[in-house]
Amino acid sequence: MSGINWKNPITRGLQLFGSMHTGYPIDYVTNRPGEFQSLTRAIEPVDDKLALRTEEFDAATASIVFPKNDNYITGATALTVMVYTKNFNSTSNSNQQVFAYIGTGDDPFYIRLGSAGTFQFRIWTDTPDNFTNSGLNNVSDDIAIEDWLIWGGTWGNDSLTVRAEKKKDNTPNATTGALLAPDPDSENRPRVGAGIGGGTDSWKGWTAFAAIWTRELSDVEWNSMVDNPWQLLKSRKVFLTAPIVAAASSGDILEITLVNSAGTPLASLTGLSWAWFDESTPDTANTPTAQGTGETTDSSGLLSIDITGTTLTAGQTGMLALMDSTGMIYAWYRVTL
Repeated sequence: MSGINWKNPITRGLQLFGSMHTGYPIDYVTNRPGEFQSLTRAIEPVDDKLALRTEEFDAATASIVFPKNDNYITGATALTVMVYTKNFNSTSNSNQQVFAYIGTGDDPFYIRLGSAGTFQFRIWTDTPDNFTNSGLNNVSDDIAIEDWLIWGGTWGNDSLTVRAEKKKDNTPNATTGALLAPDPDSENRPRVGAGIGGGTDSWKGWTAFAAIWTRELSDVEWNSMVDNPWQLLKSRKVFLTAPIVAAASSGDILEITLVNSAGTPLASLTGLSWAWFDESTPDTANTPTAQGTGETTDSSGLLSIDITGTTLTAGQTGMLALMDSTGMIYAWYRVTL
């Protein structure tokens, strides 16, 4: 697994990042002895992502419950709440709650799909009052909830704005006060995937991560998360076997085996994008002579790509840039033909 990349400036104010990629153990998620309906938790690979699956009528125990820490929530005057989700289909029911600091008593915030498919971001403040912004609709605003979406909302300068992908409500709600302190009850805590009540309050699809910042992300920062949802995580190092031999006898097909640091093949990777350079060092690299997307490794970790257009011959060295669809694997490799 990878840790948080705290060198990335966008992590400033990041208080929670809950992801199946960063390590809730499968046995914790899918089987908690003695807990009612704990087996309804399901972590599964979806489109090259590990995600929490929740059904519409799952009980509250279907959600991932993160540790309770009221300190960063209480009294906050700015907030960003973000999730990365995929609905089962294009149909949305009302009150599909996907992420909330919720339990019994006072609840500081939630995000959900509301009635008529609206995206909702709601907060409770100490004025006392609550405010909801729902200025985006997945149908009228052309947002496909059956695709992977970055959505949620931002709050700052007494202004509450719901966001989905690179769209946002142009008429945010005015607010007053600071964020309400969560109920001290131990069940009031961050929940991903379903509300405390279960039933129609549950999300109907997959959730890959949820995050909280105690500041308002700028438009540029939010949009950069849409472009690269996994940038909060450190890149994972990948090591290749050496020497790497290319079989260029059929249409300049380059074959290389990807392995991890223990020498274990990186089998069945999908969604790989790549670029081939005839130069042998990064400082001399110019324009790729070949490139592609959607590549995979087989059960032995073998990657096969067509580098037709290269001017290199057997014994010469070029470079391969490689990245997977999540951005978790990214590296340059010197390859001798």
